[in-house]
Amino acid sequence: MCIAGSRCCEGQERERVRGMDTKYIHSFIQLAEQMERGQKNIRYLDTTQKECIAALETEFGGCLLDAAREGYRLTETGYAVLEAMKEIRQKMAQTRQMVRACQGEEKDILIEVNITPAVFMQVKSAFQKVCPDIRMTMSDGRIFDHDQPLFRIISSPCLPEEQNYELLFQEDIGIEVYENHPLAKRKSVTLEELAGETFSILSQGSSMRKTLDWLCRKYRFIPRIMIETDSDLVCWQYMKKEGVVAFVPVLCEELYKPEEMKIIRIDQKDFCRYVLLVWEDRSLTPQEDKVRAFMVDYFQNITANSFRNSGRKQGRKRVFAQTFGYFDLYVDGSPVYFPSRKAKELLAFLINRRGGMVSMESAIDALWPEEPYDERVKRRYRNVIIALREVLHKYELEELVIFQRASTCLNRDMLDCDLYGLLKGEPEYQETFQGEYMNQYSWAEPDLAALVQWCGK
Repeated sequence: MCIAGSRCCEGQERERVRGMDTKYIHSFIQLAEQMERGQKNIRYLDTTQKECIAALETEFGGCLLDAAREGYRLTETGYAVLEAMKEIRQKMAQTRQMVRACQGEEKDILIEVNITPAVFMQVKSAFQKVCPDIRMTMSDGRIFDHDQPLFRIISSPCLPEEQNYELLFQEDIGIEVYENHPLAKRKSVTLEELAGETFSILSQGSSMRKTLDWLCRKYRFIPRIMIETDSDLVCWQYMKKEGVVAFVPVLCEELYKPEEMKIIRIDQKDFCRYVLLVWEDRSLTPQEDKVRAFMVDYFQNITANSFRNSGRKQGRKRVFAQTFGYFDLYVDGSPVYFPSRKAKELLAFLINRRGGMVSMESAIDALWPEEPYDERVKRRYRNVIIALREVLHKYELEELVIFQRASTCLNRDMLDCDLYGLLKGEPEYQETFQGEYMNQYSWAEPDLAALVQWCGK
């Protein structure tokens, strides 16, 4: 059934001559890509989404979505419009960049990161110190609504033949198991030995999942999948309770895994991934080439040990985040005062994400779950960002949060946290967790349930 009803089939040229609001292009692409990736079960559309779909159906004279029992799905017309919309968005981004260049306006160099965001935020911090005059934004693709990223960092099972790219590093794929698993004391295993194991595996859509699928097909290995999830906490919970194993990139996973988790190498030639910096088919400007050269040099000069240790905390920090019970932040033992309740909640949400990038949309969904994603709630979010910046400046914690256009993330190397200590298996935090986690925030309830099962409380 069409969202616009019968209007889209009646050829109402009078409705279409007014032209199409370009915000509908970005909204439709975002919604459709969520359906394609399977990251959300689109069971309901909010008012803004319904308005978008109805306007586009009226504009094009066809149904874009069908309502099924499991939720909304794209029609054949919807898929065709999606591809056309992507081309329109790309042309709009190119036109916008051309106009900016004509006006002499400096623009951000956008990098879409599709793997291990916490690692690459360290790269961003290093780049800002070397090239403070070049503005660079690194995030996942969901925040780039109006501009297409120049660079993308992707995981690939092989080196491409025809593409502009640089190899940043090559990384073995291993398996991760809980310490009491029969394989935990092994240094390596073969794929044949994993035939009887059950797996937790990443959800469809990510470049890492595509890499794993490609490798499994190449070596004719069919994993027995128990759960598909992008949550480390859920994955670790299944490892502990159900004895599942998971494919993981060896070096990146070493950064943040709990002590109870063990990583085992797979004894199979070329069972690895290539982490690539790719860009569109055109010549790079001098500033863009500086970014490319820095990224390549950074990873060529970093050793396996320093890469592994780059995420390790050294000694006690002056900042401590208490998440068990009610959330609070302490500096040198004294609590931090937040004039804005929502600014405190946003910081709690960043800590809960453990260094992962948080888009504006994700933050708004958490802070205002009942509000439509519109300009009004975006203004509220920006005011919260300003309030959080002011608090961090007051306590000289400006580097605790990395702010970018339409996304933020925590610099987790700057603080100690009871949650992180618990996940690393530190005894003092195992004793202090009493089945309560960020009590004042409803979005933390799923994580609390996972923690309770993790600790057996």
